[in-house]
Amino acid sequence: MRRLLLPLLLLFFIVACDALPPILGGSTPEPTALPISLDELLTYRVPLYTISLQPGDTVPGTQMQYIGRNGDVYQVKIDGLATNKRGGDSFVWRGITAPGVPTVYNLRLTTELFGGLTAAGVVDVMILNPTPTAIDASLLPAGPADYSNILVSHTIPQSGIIPGTTLQFVGVTNGQAQIGGRTGYPYVAVADSLDWLGRLRDNVIVRYSLRITRIEADTLRTNGTVELWILD
Repeated sequence: MRRLLLPLLLLFFIVACDALPPILGGSTPEPTALPISLDELLTYRVPLYTISLQPGDTVPGTQMQYIGRNGDVYQVKIDGLATNKRGGDSFVWRGITAPGVPTVYNLRLTTELFGGLTAAGVVDVMILNPTPTAIDASLLPAGPADYSNILVSHTIPQSGIIPGTTLQFVGVTNGQAQIGGRTGYPYVAVADSLDWLGRLRDNVIVRYSLRITRIEADTLRTNGTVELWILD
């Protein structure tokens, strides 16, 4: 059944991304909605992805390349096809960044800095068939995350699991939340930090840096950030 799932997911991905919303001069675009469950897909939104490109550089993981500048015209290639852009124009790409990792880049060209072209905007990173597994900090890649400053907020029911982790809200004891799915002391209070490091797929490492914002008898509220490393 899972062998049949991937082609269907990719079809949904292509259809759902046909119309990408504008970044400038309008409201923040809503996350792409796909008609599948969180058990089969996790979507992380990078609200402000920024990159500076020198001539010949490609946006990592994409087929968007900066060729050079001629006056106020930027020469770029998208999926191998040449086109001219000016400041403020869209720089959009959707495709498979890595096995099991479809992405949507909805960027715009901003200003040129030190001979380079800067693009900024929203990136949606989708993880197909995630299997969260905790790992030791020694396995964390040495370099910076491929995607960072991903904002997350979750309201977890009793016995529920924070998406993309093994962390489970077991219940409340003496005003503290009991957290399963990790080793060591299981209790956290409001305003405590809650971190998790693990793999979502063999080629995807994720780090959650959360804070407990509310504890009730049957729900737990967390807010924080996520970082993603996409491995070769």
